[in-house]
Amino acid sequence: MKRIVSIFLVLCLCITMCGCSIQKKNGASGSTENALDEEEVLKQAGKILKKMTLDEKIGQMILVDLDELSEDGKPVTKLTKKIKEKIEKNHIGGVLLGNSNVKSVEQIKKLTQDLQSIEGITLYIGTEEEGGGTRSIAVNNKEIDGTGYVSPADMGKNMSEDQLEDTGVMIAKELKDLGFNFNLAPCADVWKMENISKVSSEQIRNLAMQEVGPAPAEPKIKKKMSKKKAKKLKRKYEKEHASYEKKVQAYIDRYTVDDANQSCFSSDEDVVSTAAGAMITGMKSQGMATAVKTFPGTAPVAKYHQLVPCQITTGLSKLRRENFSTFSAAIDAGTNMMMAGHVWLTKIDKDFPASLSSTILSDVVRKELGFEGVLFTEALNVPVITSQYSAEEAELKAVIAGADMLYNPVNVEEAVFHVSRAVMFDDIDEKQVDQAVLRILQDKIQQGIYHK
Repeated sequence: MKRIVSIFLVLCLCITMCGCSIQKKNGASGSTENALDEEEVLKQAGKILKKMTLDEKIGQMILVDLDELSEDGKPVTKLTKKIKEKIEKNHIGGVLLGNSNVKSVEQIKKLTQDLQSIEGITLYIGTEEEGGGTRSIAVNNKEIDGTGYVSPADMGKNMSEDQLEDTGVMIAKELKDLGFNFNLAPCADVWKMENISKVSSEQIRNLAMQEVGPAPAEPKIKKKMSKKKAKKLKRKYEKEHASYEKKVQAYIDRYTVDDANQSCFSSDEDVVSTAAGAMITGMKSQGMATAVKTFPGTAPVAKYHQLVPCQITTGLSKLRRENFSTFSAAIDAGTNMMMAGHVWLTKIDKDFPASLSSTILSDVVRKELGFEGVLFTEALNVPVITSQYSAEEAELKAVIAGADMLYNPVNVEEAVFHVSRAVMFDDIDEKQVDQAVLRILQDKIQQGIYHK
């Protein structure tokens, strides 16, 4: 695989040096080979849905990082009995793995095989493989570095549409060989730093201090205190203060995204549309489900958007032209899924982030853009959400707004209970849950992820 990718990259470079740029290709199709008849898929999904309990349905609406199920907080590299029980008990719909979960080809194949063998409806087993960058599963493993050579930013500059589609094909083939069935890629965000709210470092630090706790108090040195004792107290304080500052910075670093620009194909929406569509077409031709991210285009505010509310103040007409058009291209290419981000579009809904906004998810994504696939939230356990809503509030708002899946709820078991209780008390219509689960089942059947 490495040899093939290396040859391919050399060819890309040669063509690039001859003045190659992305050009539209006619007749691109996002459909997979041997696609099942839509009516048959709907019929199968409907039969499965009728036999499911309410908790089983809601469990399918949960997507979680595998490490969130860890028993000791360490990266999960094998399926333990307790993790297996958590997945089965809560009927979880999908798990995402990152580079921390990958130690070797043999190890990851064993892990994905074990996950696929769990009883119940087959899991989405995904990863975030863009083709390169820090999130690539190949970043720490030379055995599978065939997927991790080129970042989307470089692809957008140097690859033609044909080359991007071929890259999608190769990524999908390698991921499928490792046991994955969906990819959290590509990114359809346009890299433009305009019409965005400013975030102060003081605002970020205050939030981190609220989470870490109060800073250690500076000792009061009394006049009668001996120099030795005063020096000892001062040293103790300096040590405690240094430790505290490390904790504050670690908290900020955990939720800071420094490389969002590398996930973006371009600052030109036409280039992004063509590139995203080509990558999706390539991946789907190999039966790999794709999840385009992060609607409505969070990259320009990505650095701190998981920590504090970040706003995009662009007007609606410009949003349609620059932000929404790239996601429309992804929809036209047949993307299976879409992630909605925690960013405020103030000209559409100033009260809620896109991930929790019915105006954006239902009116814009479903009705205006016509997306019929699986729609899921960005992670719900990040500070920008947990500092403003209780876990239950965020989960219910997301479902009511139109999300089909909840990504990383604060507590999986409690999330299932919260949504189930809301249905029983008529705060959420069970028909809405059924519609969400039907979309998930249809996609799993159509992609060959779930076989009856």
